[in-house]
Amino acid sequence: MSPPPSRRTLALALAVATAGCAAGGDRDAAAEAAEVVEVPAAVIDVSFSRAPPLRFGADDVAAPSSLLATERDPDTLLVTFVLLPNTEESGGTPLDALVRTVIDPEAGALLLTSELARDAYVLEGVSASELLARRGATVAGDALAAFPADVSVRVALRTERPSSATTRPSRSGQGPARRDLLEVAFVGRSDGKGELESTLELARGKREIAWLGRRALATPPRVAFVVRSPFSKTFGSSAPWLAIAVEIAPEPAPARAIAELRAGLAAEKAAARRDGGVSPPGVDRASTPSELAAFRRRFAAAPREALAELGRHDDLAVALEAALTLPEAAFRQVAGAIDAVTARREGQESLRPLGLEIDLAALEVLLSPDLRTSSRGLLERTFGAAFIPDLADAPLPLFPRARLASTREELERLVILSNLVALDSSRPYVRVRAARFLEAHAEGLEGYDPLGSFERRSESVGRLWTKLAPGESRP
Repeated sequence: MSPPPSRRTLALALAVATAGCAAGGDRDAAAEAAEVVEVPAAVIDVSFSRAPPLRFGADDVAAPSSLLATERDPDTLLVTFVLLPNTEESGGTPLDALVRTVIDPEAGALLLTSELARDAYVLEGVSASELLARRGATVAGDALAAFPADVSVRVALRTERPSSATTRPSRSGQGPARRDLLEVAFVGRSDGKGELESTLELARGKREIAWLGRRALATPPRVAFVVRSPFSKTFGSSAPWLAIAVEIAPEPAPARAIAELRAGLAAEKAAARRDGGVSPPGVDRASTPSELAAFRRRFAAAPREALAELGRHDDLAVALEAALTLPEAAFRQVAGAIDAVTARREGQESLRPLGLEIDLAALEVLLSPDLRTSSRGLLERTFGAAFIPDLADAPLPLFPRARLASTREELERLVILSNLVALDSSRPYVRVRAARFLEAHAEGLEGYDPLGSFERRSESVGRLWTKLAPGESRP
C-alpha cells in the first residue's frame, strides 16, 4: 500500500491541473489578463507660454487679454496618454526621423541619442479612441486645453517615487527623503495655418528634450507619439508603451479652458515681472553692467545653456542655432568669439542690442575658412542663400555690410535683398536655397519656381521685389 500523498505533492498536482485548464478554453482570458498594464499614480499638468516650445517660459510675455481679441475663438487641444501592453506593426514613422535636435535642458548641451525616441514611432491620423480599442489599452490621463495660434501649450504626465539612491543623512538625522521625478510631456504650438511646432520631453533619471521639426498635420489633425513608458518598473522589450495622442479640434474651447489659458499666461507674466525679466519696450535687458556681468558668469560656466536663457528675452538667431546644433569643437570657437565681444561691451556703452552683437560675432566665426564645412547647413537654414558668396570667397560678400547693421531690422533687410538677388542666379542650388528662405516672407512666392524657365522666373521675381522690397531697384 502506497503512503498517502503529502501536502506538497497535492499542491504540485493542483498547479499542473490549473495550468492545463488555462492552456485550454481559458487561454485567451489568461493572456488578456497578463496584458493588463498597471496605471501609474500620475497627475496631469497643463501650462501655457507665449514662447516657442524650445524656449517655453520666456520673459517677454504679452498681456493675456490680448490673446483672445481675435475674430475666431481658440481651437481645442486634446491630449490623451494611453498605456499599451505591447506595440503593433502599424506602418508608423520612426520618431528618430522627426527629431531635429536632442537637448539636455539642465546643461544646455546636445545629446547624441534620445532615450525617448528609442524604438518609438509616430502614427498620423490616429485618435485616442482607436488606440483604446487595442487589447489591454488603458487611459493614464488626459487633458483638454484652449489652443490659440502662437501660444505654446505644455501637457505633462508626471509622478514622483522615493529615490533608490542613498543620500548622506543631515546633521539632525532627519533629512528629507529624495524623490525621483518621472515625466513625459508634449509641448505644441500652432501657427493657425495647419502646421505644428512641438517638442517631447522626458524626465527619468536624466532630462531630455526632443525638438521635432515643424510639420503639417494630417486631416483630421491627429497624431500619436508611441514611446516606451518611463513609468514602468521593467525595461527592455517587455516594457509597456505609452501613446501620447494629440488632436486639434476646430470647435471653440470651453469657457473653463479659456479661463485656464488666461490664468496660465497671467501667471507667466507675473513670474517674469517678479524675477525682473520684463524690460520696457526697446530697452536691452542685459544692458546694465550687473546684468551683463551675470550673463558672462553663466556663459563661462555653461555657454550653451546661457545662450538658451538669453534667447528667451533677446532676439538671437545665429548664436542660438549654433548652441543647439554645432558639435563641441566648432561651438568652442563660436563661444570664444561671443566671450570676446561681451568682454569688450562690459567696459563700454553700446547702442546696438546685445543679441545682435552676439549674433554678428558668431556669424563672423562661422564664415571663417576653418568652420565653413560645419556651418554651411546652419547658415543656409537661417539666412537662405544670403551668405553663399561669403562661404565661397566669391565677389560681393554680404558680411562686410551685415557687420555695420545697428538693428535686427537692418540685418534682416539685407538678408531679404540678398536672397531676392539670388533668385536670378544661374546656379539652381542657389535659387532653391533662396526660394526656401523667402517662402516664409511671401507664401507661394508669386508663382516662382527655382527650376522653371527663365522667363517665368523673371516675371515672378519682379512681383516679389515689389512685394518684399518696395522702393528698392532690382539689379
